[in-house]
Amino acid sequence: MGIDKNLLLYEFIVESKEFLTAIESDFLELEKYEDTVEPDLINRLFRAFHTIKGDANSIGMNTIGQLSHEVETMLCLMRSGHLRPNTDHIDIMLDSVDVLNIMLDDVYNSNSFDTTILLSRLKAMIEGCKTNDENIAVPINEKNTDSDKYLSLKNFTPFTLMGFEINDKIIDNCPFDHDFLYILEFEINDMEDKDKISIQLVNTGKVMEEKISSVTEENGLILFQLLFSTVLEDFLINLAISPPPNKLVEIKNNDNLDKIIAEDDISTKSNSDYNK
Repeated sequence: MGIDKNLLLYEFIVESKEFLTAIESDFLELEKYEDTVEPDLINRLFRAFHTIKGDANSIGMNTIGQLSHEVETMLCLMRSGHLRPNTDHIDIMLDSVDVLNIMLDDVYNSNSFDTTILLSRLKAMIEGCKTNDENIAVPINEKNTDSDKYLSLKNFTPFTLMGFEINDKIIDNCPFDHDFLYILEFEINDMEDKDKISIQLVNTGKVMEEKISSVTEENGLILFQLLFSTVLEDFLINLAISPPPNKLVEIKNNDNLDKIIAEDDISTKSNSDYNK
């Protein structure tokens, strides 16, 4: 039996609205930091629009995807320090949120919704920042942020975790703009469940490796594990993927490896325990 497209569409609407509701307060907070780049706020906003864009394009909601992409591009420029946010930028992103909500309320007709004027305004602001030196802000990666929150695996000793080899090749193949590397573990009933999860993951990041383990003795479910690179923080993974993973382990550098193992209780299981 194939994937239920109506169910995918329903989940897309619900999850996208959850994202837009969750970030509403972030826009209001961003207004307090006008002319500066506040890393946590920008990153949350960027990842939300990145996820909506990917999910929309995967199910043919191209107008929603296109508008989300332009907002994502503006946030990417802020994130990299090439655009200093101001009231005009915040207002147009809030206008975009309003239009996205309207399209989500009538998703079957969303592709015929006229976003021409809004897209033109967004593109004009994006192009304008490239020619105006006054828009340049301090790049996020040069600010005093909590570096442990971002992918930091350069100059490390390769190691194995949950049966996955974390080495230079893996790190080099992670897209340059991805901040996080996770091991995700799902308990699934069949290959149809696997395909559904894989489609969602492709739209939110890059699957570096995956493996299927034999049926577990406890509940008869199949263990599906992935090494996954993405821009999404862990709480956004749980919102973006349905069903969410049963286990999520963020891979950091070796200094943090012992802490990761202790927090996720992996130390009590050998690699063979995940390959039964």
